[in-house]
Amino acid sequence: MKMVNLLRLRLSVRLALLVFAVEALLLGGFAVVVYYFCEEEFYRSLDSSLQANAEAIASLLEDEGEESLEFDLEDEIPQRFSRKKRPDLFAVILPGGEILKKSGPLAALPDWLDEKTYRVQHGDFLNERKPYRGISLPVTRKRSEPDESMTEDYCAFVFYAVSTHDIEEQLEEIAEFLLGFFSAGLILSALLAGFVVWRELTPLRRLTRAMGTIGENSLDRRLSVHGLPPDLMPLTQAMNALLARLEGAFERERRFSADAAHELRTPIATLKSGIQAALLIPPSGIEDRKALYDLPR
Repeated sequence: MKMVNLLRLRLSVRLALLVFAVEALLLGGFAVVVYYFCEEEFYRSLDSSLQANAEAIASLLEDEGEESLEFDLEDEIPQRFSRKKRPDLFAVILPGGEILKKSGPLAALPDWLDEKTYRVQHGDFLNERKPYRGISLPVTRKRSEPDESMTEDYCAFVFYAVSTHDIEEQLEEIAEFLLGFFSAGLILSALLAGFVVWRELTPLRRLTRAMGTIGENSLDRRLSVHGLPPDLMPLTQAMNALLARLEGAFERERRFSADAAHELRTPIATLKSGIQAALLIPPSGIEDRKALYDLPR
Protein backbone atom coordinates (compact mmCIF):
# COMPACT_ATOMS: atom_id res chain seq x y z
CA MET A 1 0.00 0.00 0.00
CA LYS A 2 2.80 2.40 0.86
CA MET A 3 4.54 1.61 -2.42
CA VAL A 4 1.34 2.26 -4.35
CA ASN A 5 0.87 5.60 -2.58
CA LEU A 6 4.47 6.50 -3.37
CA LEU A 7 3.96 5.70 -7.03
CA ARG A 8 0.92 7.96 -7.10
CA LEU A 9 2.98 10.97 -6.08
CA ARG A 10 3.82 13.60 -8.63
CA LEU A 11 6.94 13.01 -10.69
CA SER A 12 8.59 16.14 -9.28
CA VAL A 13 8.00 14.93 -5.71
CA ARG A 14 9.41 11.48 -6.45
CA LEU A 15 12.48 12.96 -8.12
CA ALA A 16 13.02 15.32 -5.19
CA LEU A 17 12.75 12.41 -2.75
CA LEU A 18 15.23 10.40 -4.81
CA VAL A 19 17.76 13.24 -4.90
CA PHE A 20 17.25 13.84 -1.17
CA ALA A 21 17.77 10.14 -0.36
CA VAL A 22 21.00 9.99 -2.39
CA GLU A 23 22.37 13.12 -0.73
CA ALA A 24 21.38 11.82 2.71
CA LEU A 25 23.21 8.54 2.06
CA LEU A 26 26.32 10.39 0.90
CA LEU A 27 26.27 12.70 3.93
CA GLY A 28 25.67 9.80 6.32
CA GLY A 29 28.44 7.74 4.75
CA PHE A 30 30.84 10.69 4.93
CA ALA A 31 30.02 11.27 8.61
CA VAL A 32 30.52 7.60 9.47
CA VAL A 33 33.85 7.43 7.60
CA VAL A 34 35.11 10.59 9.34
CA TYR A 35 34.10 9.28 12.76
CA TYR A 36 35.78 5.90 12.36
CA PHE A 37 38.86 7.50 10.82
CA CYS A 38 39.21 9.78 13.87
CA GLU A 39 38.64 6.85 16.21
CA GLU A 40 41.28 4.78 14.42
CA GLU A 41 43.81 7.61 14.51
CA PHE A 42 43.17 8.36 18.18
CA TYR A 43 43.67 4.74 19.21
CA ARG A 44 46.69 4.32 16.95
CA SER A 45 48.31 7.32 18.60
CA LEU A 46 47.32 5.97 22.02
CA ASP A 47 48.85 2.55 21.27
CA SER A 48 52.11 4.21 20.22
CA SER A 49 52.14 6.18 23.48
CA LEU A 50 51.40 3.00 25.45
CA GLN A 51 54.29 1.18 23.84
CA ALA A 52 56.67 4.04 24.53
CA ASN A 53 55.64 4.13 28.21
CA ALA A 54 55.86 0.33 28.50
CA GLU A 55 59.38 0.42 27.05
CA ALA A 56 60.29 3.13 29.56
CA ILE A 57 59.06 0.87 32.38
CA ALA A 58 60.95 -2.09 30.88
CA SER A 59 64.17 -0.06 30.91
CA LEU A 60 63.94 0.11 34.70
CA LEU A 61 64.20 -3.66 35.04
CA GLU A 62 67.61 -4.84 36.23
CA ASP A 63 68.80 -8.40 35.73
CA GLU A 64 70.24 -9.63 39.01
CA GLY A 65 71.04 -13.17 38.00
CA GLU A 66 69.59 -16.33 36.54
CA GLU A 67 66.23 -16.13 38.25
CA SER A 68 66.21 -12.65 39.77
CA LEU A 69 64.92 -9.31 38.52
CA GLU A 70 64.93 -5.96 40.28
CA PHE A 71 62.68 -3.06 39.50
CA ASP A 72 63.81 0.45 40.36
CA LEU A 73 61.02 2.98 39.87
CA GLU A 74 62.18 6.54 39.37
CA ASP A 75 60.85 9.22 41.69
CA GLU A 76 59.21 11.38 38.99
CA ILE A 77 57.29 8.53 37.38
CA PRO A 78 54.91 7.59 40.26
CA GLN A 79 53.04 10.89 39.94
CA ARG A 80 51.07 9.61 36.98
CA PHE A 81 50.24 6.43 38.89
CA SER A 82 48.96 8.20 42.00
CA ARG A 83 46.50 10.64 40.47
CA LYS A 84 43.05 10.57 42.07
CA LYS A 85 41.25 10.72 38.74
CA ARG A 86 42.05 8.13 36.12
CA PRO A 87 45.67 7.32 37.05
CA ASP A 88 47.95 5.37 34.73
CA LEU A 89 48.35 1.70 35.55
CA PHE A 90 51.33 -0.61 35.25
CA ALA A 91 52.48 -4.04 36.29
CA VAL A 92 55.62 -6.12 35.87
CA ILE A 93 54.65 -9.77 35.43
CA LEU A 94 56.98 -12.77 35.52
CA PRO A 95 56.47 -15.56 32.95
CA GLY A 96 54.77 -17.77 35.51
CA GLY A 97 52.11 -15.12 36.18
CA GLU A 98 53.61 -13.75 39.40
CA ILE A 99 53.35 -9.97 39.65
CA LEU A 100 56.74 -8.49 40.53
CA LYS A 101 55.47 -4.93 40.85
CA LYS A 102 52.26 -3.06 40.13
CA SER A 103 50.64 0.28 40.69
CA GLY A 104 48.17 0.56 43.54
CA PRO A 105 45.05 1.54 41.54
CA LEU A 106 45.34 -1.56 39.32
CA ALA A 107 42.56 -3.83 40.60
CA ALA A 108 43.27 -6.84 38.38
CA LEU A 109 44.93 -7.76 35.15
CA PRO A 110 42.60 -7.83 32.12
CA ASP A 111 41.29 -11.12 30.82
CA TRP A 112 42.84 -10.68 27.37
CA LEU A 113 46.39 -10.62 28.76
CA ASP A 114 48.02 -13.99 28.15
CA GLU A 115 51.41 -14.54 29.85
CA LYS A 116 52.10 -17.46 27.53
CA THR A 117 51.90 -15.31 24.42
CA TYR A 118 55.30 -13.72 23.82
CA ARG A 119 54.16 -10.85 21.64
CA VAL A 120 52.82 -7.35 22.06
CA GLN A 121 49.15 -7.36 23.04
CA HIS A 122 46.66 -4.47 23.07
CA GLY A 123 43.19 -4.44 24.56
CA ASP A 124 40.46 -2.54 26.37
CA PHE A 125 39.19 -3.33 29.85
CA LEU A 126 37.48 -1.79 32.87
CA ASN A 127 39.35 -0.85 36.01
CA GLU A 128 37.00 0.08 38.85
CA ARG A 129 34.26 0.56 36.23
CA LYS A 130 36.35 3.05 34.28
CA PRO A 131 37.43 2.42 30.67
CA TYR A 132 41.12 1.76 30.09
CA ARG A 133 43.31 0.57 27.26
CA GLY A 134 46.51 -1.30 27.92
CA ILE A 135 49.50 -3.00 26.36
CA SER A 136 51.43 -6.09 27.32
CA LEU A 137 55.08 -5.86 26.26
CA PRO A 138 57.34 -8.91 26.57
CA VAL A 139 60.83 -8.13 27.90
CA THR A 140 63.87 -10.16 26.86
CA ARG A 141 67.38 -10.44 28.31
CA LYS A 142 70.55 -11.65 26.71
CA ARG A 143 72.47 -14.60 28.07
CA SER A 144 75.96 -15.68 27.25
CA GLU A 145 76.31 -19.33 26.28
CA PRO A 146 79.45 -21.44 26.82
CA ASP A 147 80.31 -21.14 23.13
CA GLU A 148 80.41 -17.34 23.69
CA SER A 149 77.24 -16.85 21.64
CA MET A 150 74.46 -14.57 22.90
CA THR A 151 70.88 -15.79 23.15
CA GLU A 152 67.67 -14.00 24.11
CA ASP A 153 65.22 -15.27 26.67
CA TYR A 154 61.89 -13.85 27.83
CA CYS A 155 62.14 -12.81 31.45
CA ALA A 156 59.02 -10.69 32.12
CA PHE A 157 56.03 -8.79 30.77
CA VAL A 158 55.40 -5.11 31.26
CA PHE A 159 51.75 -4.14 31.38
CA TYR A 160 50.86 -0.47 30.96
CA ALA A 161 47.41 1.09 30.68
CA VAL A 162 45.88 4.55 30.50
CA SER A 163 42.33 5.81 30.75
CA THR A 164 40.40 6.25 27.51
CA HIS A 165 38.05 8.80 29.08
CA ASP A 166 39.58 11.74 27.20
CA ILE A 167 39.45 9.90 23.90
CA GLU A 168 35.83 8.97 24.46
CA GLU A 169 35.00 12.60 25.24
CA GLN A 170 36.75 13.73 22.06
CA LEU A 171 34.89 11.11 20.05
CA GLU A 172 31.59 12.22 21.60
CA GLU A 173 32.35 15.82 20.59
CA ILE A 174 33.18 14.67 17.07
CA ALA A 175 29.98 12.63 16.95
CA GLU A 176 27.93 15.65 18.10
CA PHE A 177 29.61 17.84 15.49
CA LEU A 178 29.01 15.27 12.75
CA LEU A 179 25.39 14.87 13.87
CA GLY A 180 24.88 18.63 13.62
CA PHE A 181 26.65 18.66 10.27
CA PHE A 182 24.47 15.78 9.09
CA SER A 183 21.26 17.50 10.26
CA ALA A 184 22.20 20.78 8.59
CA GLY A 185 23.20 18.84 5.50
CA LEU A 186 19.81 17.13 5.41
CA ILE A 187 17.97 20.46 5.54
CA LEU A 188 20.22 21.90 2.84
CA SER A 189 19.82 18.71 0.80
CA ALA A 190 16.03 18.95 0.97
CA LEU A 191 16.12 22.56 -0.27
CA LEU A 192 18.70 21.74 -2.91
CA ALA A 193 16.77 18.68 -4.10
CA GLY A 194 13.56 20.70 -4.47
CA PHE A 195 15.35 23.50 -6.34
CA VAL A 196 17.20 21.13 -8.67
CA VAL A 197 14.05 19.18 -9.55
CA TRP A 198 11.99 22.37 -10.06
CA ARG A 199 14.70 23.84 -12.29
CA GLU A 200 15.24 20.69 -14.32
CA LEU A 201 11.49 20.24 -14.91
CA THR A 202 11.04 23.82 -16.16
CA PRO A 203 11.44 22.82 -19.86
CA LEU A 204 8.77 20.15 -19.39
CA ARG A 205 6.37 22.68 -17.87
CA ARG A 206 7.09 25.11 -20.71
CA LEU A 207 6.43 22.35 -23.22
CA THR A 208 3.13 21.52 -21.50
CA ARG A 209 1.97 25.13 -21.61
CA ALA A 210 2.89 25.43 -25.29
CA MET A 211 0.99 22.24 -26.10
CA GLY A 212 -2.06 23.56 -24.27
CA THR A 213 -2.29 26.63 -26.57
CA ILE A 214 -2.67 24.53 -29.74
CA GLY A 215 -6.27 23.89 -30.85
CA GLU A 216 -8.15 22.71 -33.92
CA ASN A 217 -7.71 26.13 -35.55
CA SER A 218 -3.97 26.37 -34.89
CA LEU A 219 -2.68 22.97 -35.93
CA ASP A 220 -0.13 24.66 -38.16
CA ARG A 221 1.87 25.71 -35.08
CA ARG A 222 4.81 23.64 -33.94
CA LEU A 223 6.55 23.21 -30.59
CA SER A 224 9.92 24.91 -30.32
CA VAL A 225 12.92 22.67 -29.67
CA HIS A 226 15.21 25.58 -28.83
CA GLY A 227 16.76 25.28 -25.37
CA LEU A 228 15.28 21.87 -24.65
CA PRO A 229 17.42 19.22 -22.94
CA PRO A 230 18.37 16.22 -25.10
CA ASP A 231 15.98 13.96 -23.15
CA LEU A 232 12.95 16.00 -24.28
CA MET A 233 13.98 16.32 -27.92
CA PRO A 234 12.50 12.96 -29.07
CA LEU A 235 9.22 13.72 -27.26
CA THR A 236 8.97 17.19 -28.83
CA GLN A 237 9.74 15.86 -32.30
CA ALA A 238 7.14 13.11 -31.90
CA MET A 239 4.51 15.66 -30.82
CA ASN A 240 5.36 17.91 -33.79
CA ALA A 241 4.96 14.91 -36.11
CA LEU A 242 1.59 14.16 -34.49
CA LEU A 243 0.50 17.77 -35.04
CA ALA A 244 1.53 17.51 -38.69
CA ARG A 245 -0.57 14.36 -39.12
CA LEU A 246 -3.54 15.96 -37.38
CA GLU A 247 -3.21 19.05 -39.57
CA GLY A 248 -3.19 16.88 -42.68
CA ALA A 249 -6.23 14.91 -41.48
CA PHE A 250 -8.18 18.08 -40.69
CA GLU A 251 -7.24 19.59 -44.07
CA ARG A 252 -8.45 16.51 -45.92
CA GLU A 253 -11.68 16.62 -43.93
CA ARG A 254 -12.21 20.29 -44.83
CA ARG A 255 -11.56 19.60 -48.53
CA PHE A 256 -13.94 16.66 -48.47
CA SER A 257 -16.64 18.79 -46.81
CA ALA A 258 -16.13 21.59 -49.34
CA ASP A 259 -16.27 19.19 -52.29
CA ALA A 260 -19.35 17.46 -50.91
CA ALA A 261 -21.09 20.78 -50.40
CA HIS A 262 -20.25 21.87 -53.93
CA GLU A 263 -21.45 18.61 -55.45
CA LEU A 264 -24.71 18.71 -53.49
CA ARG A 265 -25.45 22.37 -54.17
CA THR A 266 -26.91 21.91 -57.76
CA PRO A 267 -29.15 18.87 -57.02
CA ILE A 268 -30.51 20.49 -53.93
CA ALA A 269 -31.23 23.73 -55.78
CA THR A 270 -33.01 21.80 -58.54
CA LEU A 271 -34.99 19.82 -55.96
CA LYS A 272 -35.93 22.99 -54.15
CA SER A 273 -37.11 24.76 -57.33
CA GLY A 274 -39.09 21.69 -58.40
CA ILE A 275 -40.87 21.51 -55.09
CA GLN A 276 -41.63 25.20 -55.23
CA ALA A 277 -43.02 24.85 -58.78
CA ALA A 278 -45.14 21.92 -57.68
CA LEU A 279 -46.58 23.98 -54.91
CA LEU A 280 -47.66 26.68 -57.41
CA ILE A 281 -49.79 24.22 -59.41
CA PRO A 282 -53.40 23.78 -58.16
CA PRO A 283 -53.79 20.63 -56.14
CA SER A 284 -54.22 17.59 -58.36
CA GLY A 285 -53.15 14.09 -57.58
CA ILE A 286 -51.99 13.36 -61.13
CA GLU A 287 -50.17 16.63 -61.51
CA ASP A 288 -48.54 16.26 -58.06
CA ARG A 289 -47.29 12.81 -58.88
CA LYS A 290 -45.94 14.01 -62.25
CA ALA A 291 -44.16 17.02 -60.63
CA LEU A 292 -42.60 14.81 -57.95
CA TYR A 293 -41.65 12.25 -60.56
CA ASP A 294 -39.80 14.90 -62.54
CA LEU A 295 -37.67 15.94 -59.50
CA PRO A 296 -34.02 14.79 -59.71
CA ARG A 297 -33.31 11.50 -58.05
